[in-house]
Amino acid sequence: SSSPNPLQGPRLAGVYPLGSCSRAFAGAEVQKQHFIIGDFFVADKSPLRFDQEMTLKEDYDFTANHIYTYGSVLRCTRMTISAKHQTNAGGACAIRDKKGLEEQKNIAILRRKWPRGIRNHPKRKNEVILQWPADGDVKGERQSSKTPVAGGKGKRISTTPGLSKPGGVIKKISKAAEKLPNGTQPTTVVSKGPHVPTSKYIAERVRGAAGKTVQTLMEKYYYTDINGKKIKYCRKDLRYDLMRQFLIKA
Repeated sequence: SSSPNPLQGPRLAGVYPLGSCSRAFAGAEVQKQHFIIGDFFVADKSPLRFDQEMTLKEDYDFTANHIYTYGSVLRCTRMTISAKHQTNAGGACAIRDKKGLEEQKNIAILRRKWPRGIRNHPKRKNEVILQWPADGDVKGERQSSKTPVAGGKGKRISTTPGLSKPGGVIKKISKAAEKLPNGTQPTTVVSKGPHVPTSKYIAERVRGAAGKTVQTLMEKYYYTDINGKKIKYCRKDLRYDLMRQFLIKA
């Protein structure tokens, strides 16, 4: 099944989450990778839904899921609201407990789902801050993994078929290359598929990837993302390009 297209733009919009107008005016008019408070938001034909596993802080997860899926949200910092959401009866206020156990349970869920995007609030107990990583790798999927060392310093053993060199001595293989999507192998060559990306940066990424082996893509290929930053091509990118048929196995 196909997933939502991250090139269609934000599907979630909201307002500055605090009532301080002075703080709101200190930043940009529109913020694209920031928390959208659940008291007032607009979901524009979004198929994404709140996680039913969560009983508190669902709006943090809802925001993160939209940024992850569509690349951005739209938060208007020139609009604030005054909502009674911490002292009113019912809802989240009825679920919170004095020891903060329910808060901690939900924070743990957020950390599990978005490990590089959630950090503790420096001043407020049992509160968090959504801080999207600059490289966009909110789940840590592009972080290098340490492979087992054998035979001394610099000698590493690969368990990935097709990547071993004679004697089992190879350069460090990233985690992305160890779990390849869609039945691909390191020696698989990809070419342009029948579908054409509507986004310029995706189209350029696909153009640069076509004709290369999966091993080369995982180890050496970099592209410029939607924010103009040069990032490493990873298995998530390959999975998406293959799923959308922007690339196919040659």
